[in-house]
Amino acid sequence: MKVIWCGDGWRRAAEKLRLRLENELSGVSFIYQDSTRPLVEQVKDVDVLIPTMEQIDAQIINAATRLKLIHQFGVGLEGVDFEAASARQILVANTPGTNHQSVAEAAFFLILALAKRFNEARDSFQARRLGWPIGTELEGKTLGIIGFGQSGTDLARRAAAFGMKIFAIKRQLSSIVKCGFKLKFLGEKTDLDFILKNSDFVSIHAPLTPETRGLIGERELRLMKPTAFIINVARGPIIQKDALYFALKNKIIAGAGLDVYWNEPEDPDDPLFKENVISLPHVAGSTVESHDRIISGIIENIRRLMSGEPLLNVQTGP
Repeated sequence: MKVIWCGDGWRRAAEKLRLRLENELSGVSFIYQDSTRPLVEQVKDVDVLIPTMEQIDAQIINAATRLKLIHQFGVGLEGVDFEAASARQILVANTPGTNHQSVAEAAFFLILALAKRFNEARDSFQARRLGWPIGTELEGKTLGIIGFGQSGTDLARRAAAFGMKIFAIKRQLSSIVKCGFKLKFLGEKTDLDFILKNSDFVSIHAPLTPETRGLIGERELRLMKPTAFIINVARGPIIQKDALYFALKNKIIAGAGLDVYWNEPEDPDDPLFKENVISLPHVAGSTVESHDRIISGIIENIRRLMSGEPLLNVQTGP
C-alpha cells in the first residue's frame, strides 16, 4: 500500500503520520510529493492520496492507475473532482469532528483581537505611545454565527462565557442543536439579513458550496452596523473579496478577522490588508491536538482499506 502526501504544508504532521503508519501498519510505504515536479507525474503507482489544500483534478485521478482512496487531511473537499473519482470508483473521505475546537478558539482570538484593536495597539507600542487605542468589551455584545455546526457551537459556548448574546443560523433546523446555554436566536438561511443587521460580530463557519460561494457581498455588508466586525474561519470565497475591500475602505464595517482567503497563500501587500484586517495564515484548524485526531482517522481508514472493511466518513460531494 503506497501513500503519497500532497503538497508542502504541515510537514510536522506528515512526518508524524509517516512514523505512525510505519509503526502501526505493516506493508505501507509513505512518500512525499516532490514539489519540483507536477503531482500528475508522481501518482502512477499510488494507492492513497492525502491532499492538504491541493486541487486533485481528473488528470491526477486518471493518472493514478492504482488509486483506491483520496483522504483529505482535514475536512474541506472542494478541491477534489468527485465526478472523476466516482467514475473510477475511488473512495473520497475526510475527518470531520477533528478540528472544531481549534477553529472555535481561533475565531474567538480574532474576535478579541478586533475588539481590543490589536493592529493599532501593536503600532502604538512600537511607536512608544501609551494609552492608545481604546478597545471595547465583549459583554453584552451580539455575536452572529453563520453555520451552527460543531465549530459554530463551540464558538458560541466560549462567547457565552464572556457574556455575549448569541444569534445563529443553521442550514437545517430540523437537526437537534445541543448548546448547553440559551441562544437568543436560532434561525435558518433565510434569516441571514437579520443576523447581519443585529450583530456586533459576525463569524462564518459554513462549508464552501455553490450555495455559500459569494454569500456575503456588498449588499450583505451594507446591512451590518458601521461598528461591526466580520470573521471568516471557513473558506475565503464565501465573502466576495472586492465587496469586503470596499466595505472596509469606506468604513461600512469596522474591520475583519480572516484565516482563509481567495488565493492561498494570499499576497500580504494586497490593498485589502492595509485596512483594519487581522490575518492568520490558514491555521485556525491546525493545532497539535487536532492534527493528532486527523492522523488517527486517516490511519484507521487506511487500516480498513487494507483489510477490506467499510471506511469511515466516505463523502460523495464537497
